Amino acid sequence: MDDHVFLETGPEAKVAPQVRSDLERLCAAAYSALPWYRHGDTPPLVEQVDGHEKGGICYITGAGRIVAAHGFREMESKIRLTSWGPACEPCHETKAEPIILSLLERGRMLGKERVVVVLRGKPGGEDARWYIEQHRNAGIPVIMTRLDMEVDIDQIGLRDVPEPAGAVWEPVDMSRLDDFLPLYGEVFATSDSPLTRSWAKKIEERQWWFEQMAQGEEGEIVPGGWATLVISGERTGFVMLTMETRTTAHISDLGLVETARGKHLGWLLMARAAAMAKKAGATRLNLGVEIENRVAIALYEAAGFRTVSRTAVLLKYLDRGG
Repeated sequence: MDDHVFLETGPEAKVAPQVRSDLERLCAAAYSALPWYRHGDTPPLVEQVDGHEKGGICYITGAGRIVAAHGFREMESKIRLTSWGPACEPCHETKAEPIILSLLERGRMLGKERVVVVLRGKPGGEDARWYIEQHRNAGIPVIMTRLDMEVDIDQIGLRDVPEPAGAVWEPVDMSRLDDFLPLYGEVFATSDSPLTRSWAKKIEERQWWFEQMAQGEEGEIVPGGWATLVISGERTGFVMLTMETRTTAHISDLGLVETARGKHLGWLLMARAAAMAKKAGATRLNLGVEIENRVAIALYEAAGFRTVSRTAVLLKYLDRGG
């Protein structure tokens, strides 16, 4: 009979070397075929153990070794399921749901409001279907599917678009997010994505996310990387940039108000992101874009971004029962 084990991670946690070794083997085998996984990278679950991130890992043992594992990071008001390390065999299908349910219960015990799951796989998404189904069975639905794109900053192809007369960049005051939220709502109320349009109507949800960003929950904000584009006194767009790793910057969001679209101003946002990322020491720039947003995807492809993976984002509110 296989055993379920919960392993706490954090500054004071001690993980047995054999457990770490098993997790490394398990994850490396699962990720080796994925285009975004680079040989020699530390698997996310092992990175969580080595970095002493506050959270936990639930794993199953069989025949004296770990055969499946799932981890989470503990954040202020949520837990984020960080990584699934499976032994990719059909016989393990029935083992996924109990692990996920145990992590949901852990979130409730910690008093968290929500559980967020990020499942990343091949660009076609074929390898993520089984995992998505297991999470759905545990009551965690998909709220968004995005393409993950990246480019080497030195190879990015930016169109030479002059800044309009009177254009200035204004940094977002992180202590006054209320001033930024109306612009965000105006930009995304007319998005090509139904989900993003719905977010624009739920400003309190986005404020929560922005506050998480301000606290560094989604990565360190690049100096000057969260700014609005102001033209002739009117705020017309914005870009939000964080550092994902020491050498990779991430465009968390960018957008233009509806009246500013079709004027090639998106290239100015991209140029700002690339310049700030390079100044911060990044050599690679990445982003995620919803699969329905064909206009944005075309812009990123024209700039040299290539799709390296597809990600499904799943969300469950623990305190609302759905």
